[in-house]
Amino acid sequence: LIPELPYLRAEILYSVTHEGARSIDDVLSRRTRICFEAKDQGLSVVNEVGEIIAKVLGWSKADTQASVDEYLSIVQEQNDALTRTLRETV
Repeated sequence: LIPELPYLRAEILYSVTHEGARSIDDVLSRRTRICFEAKDQGLSVVNEVGEIIAKVLGWSKADTQASVDEYLSIVQEQNDALTRTLRETV
């Protein structure tokens, strides 16, 4: 999935079929730690992960895009919070 990390596409599938994951954020932040371990916070695979989840859950293109957008928003919020914290401590 991401060459420098040990995660497989099969783990994305497993997290949905066996662990109850229902969103891209759930998969990238909790079922795997891609959000925290990948240099780009998983942004390079967000669409691919969405497609994998969509096939299993029967999402429409709109559903998939909504989950992508939600993840992008969460990542942006995290980055903004880190930036604010760094500014306050310097």
